Amino acid sequence: MASYKQDLAPPGGYKDIQWQRALRKPVSGWKIIGGLVAVHAFGGLLWYFKKKQQLLETTELFDSRVALIPFYTAEQDRLRLKQLRSYRDYEAELMKDNPNWVVGEQLYHKDVNSIRNYDGDDTNALKTPDTISNRVNLFFTSTFRKIFS
Repeated sequence: MASYKQDLAPPGGYKDIQWQRALRKPVSGWKIIGGLVAVHAFGGLLWYFKKKQQLLETTELFDSRVALIPFYTAEQDRLRLKQLRSYRDYEAELMKDNPNWVVGEQLYHKDVNSIRNYDGDDTNALKTPDTISNRVNLFFTSTFRKIFS
């Protein structure tokens, strides 16, 4: 007799071999639409809260800038006065040999607000404030004076 034992099938046989494709159950359209609605709703909430936070930060930044404007203006004024002082010192140094020179006085336009009429008198200009309507009135009065005189 043989001294080996033959390997046999289990009693009742082997299980059937699955040779067809195993497809999973498809997801229904309603579940897909529901998932999309949920994702959009969640994204919309995130967008809303982020936009609200950005608005608060922007408002705070704007308010801080508005609060700092007087300091910036004061600093610009200080630098401008410092520059004007250096110009005045330079002018004094440059014109120290001229005895008739007055430092800081304007050379050509001594009365800035005066309006000269075409006929040369500026008596009306010194009595009225310098506005555009007064300039127009003075122009027309001086022009009509020349035309009709």
